[in-house]
Amino acid sequence: TRSIIMEADDNNVDRPVVKQQSTAKDNNQSVAVKENDVSNRLDAERLLREYYSKFGVDIDPVLKQGNDDNEQNKSPSFPTRFVRLNPRYEESETIKLIKAELPAESPYPKLVPWLDSESFGKFYCVPGDFRIAQSKAYKQGRLYGQDISSGAAVHHLLKNLDSKTKTTKASPNKESTTSSKPDKEPLRILDLCCAPGLKLCAIADWLEQNHVSSSEQQQGPPVVVGVDLHEERLDVTKNVIRKYHVDAETRGACGASRPERLPRIRLYHGDGTTFDPATKQHRELVFDTKADWEEILHQQQQQDGTKQKRKRHNKSSRARERKRLRLLQQQDEKRVYTTANDPALAHQDEEKQYYDRVLVDAECSTDGSLKHVQKVLKRLETSLETDSGPSTSILTFLQDDRKMEYLVSLQKRLAFNGFRLLRAGGLLLYTTCSLSEEQNEQVVQSLLASHSNANLIPIDLSCLGGSSPLVVEGSLAGTIRFLPNTGGSTANEFYGGGFFMAKIQKAQW
Repeated sequence: TRSIIMEADDNNVDRPVVKQQSTAKDNNQSVAVKENDVSNRLDAERLLREYYSKFGVDIDPVLKQGNDDNEQNKSPSFPTRFVRLNPRYEESETIKLIKAELPAESPYPKLVPWLDSESFGKFYCVPGDFRIAQSKAYKQGRLYGQDISSGAAVHHLLKNLDSKTKTTKASPNKESTTSSKPDKEPLRILDLCCAPGLKLCAIADWLEQNHVSSSEQQQGPPVVVGVDLHEERLDVTKNVIRKYHVDAETRGACGASRPERLPRIRLYHGDGTTFDPATKQHRELVFDTKADWEEILHQQQQQDGTKQKRKRHNKSSRARERKRLRLLQQQDEKRVYTTANDPALAHQDEEKQYYDRVLVDAECSTDGSLKHVQKVLKRLETSLETDSGPSTSILTFLQDDRKMEYLVSLQKRLAFNGFRLLRAGGLLLYTTCSLSEEQNEQVVQSLLASHSNANLIPIDLSCLGGSSPLVVEGSLAGTIRFLPNTGGSTANEFYGGGFFMAKIQKAQW
């Protein structure tokens, strides 16, 4: 069996460590594999140097840092990390709180200049040793620990969402954001691999800041749907959403709207390669902000004006939540069944199952995260290697072609299903935190070759700090690759982990 363990890393919490539960015999076998394939740290470093050199990345500073056992000589492995401000709080107050926790002479926090993220929360860089999870601003819900490349993904997923230009077969590479849905139908956004929910929250923040005002002219507020296969990761995602989008003590109140007008966030436990909202199979509704708001209202009525603090997650509230979620899912299934048996309604309802935007942040080898690489190397030197080792690290995929083939197959199936769930005219953003062409450009090329109505939309380098050597065009023209920041230059302090992005549109015809 497999279990997912979330690593406590504020800027890389969306990458799981997969732990293989094994017997003593399996452990002995894994030790043998380690000794035969990566016998020591030097062998691992050699493999990593060869891999990263293909992309012009000098990984020696990261490897040297990991080898330095003298605590007095250690400085942060990475000079900066990133936070995204919660847009429902006053920016000046949040910055003041962050500054209060830094040395008086510190020039941080610094606004990231190249990413226009004001519509869903500005990004700032902070010192690499700044403990985000321990900061007062974080505990109050004023900021998210989120890598800047992740913010760039949300920006390009939602960019020009209000545009009314129309894409045709004659102009396949010109972006269009008009889909075939009726104007009054709510926007629907899908995050197909959503855990731990940071991009999901950024999407909801964008919709709240940009679309809530027009929701009265629609049939309801925008809907953001998240899907993930792993229950443990979905539990983390639920907690993140509750903190930033439900709990009145941490969500923020600046410009807050009535709950019924806020973007509705729904989470499904399901396989992203087969997820389909129009069927009963392959999905289970495990969270809905509507159900959470109803629980808050219930508890407020029970308190009847008392000052008693609202209780959450007790046995009775969890039972009420499960009941509400079952009713909501039954309503969905009843509607699908009814329209499936009524030809006059079938086409209309089919359109309601599709999405205006789909984000596929696919499972990958995580080699764009050099923090992850450091942790893998550290585990090589301990007994933990026999359990969790680099079983999901770039080291494993560099040595085992079969595992790489399976990973790429998974990524293709995620991308293909995400594209299938797009409305005509909708946009899919495919991303990974890997540099590997097999996991990136080749997956995108496979999707384009298999779907005549799929058009690659070039991403403009100029709006991603195109003058930086850390932002380059992929080997497939129009795609973007962020190279990982290994430190050493203050000019690169506004860039973080390695990341790949490709934008694909489903044609109207």
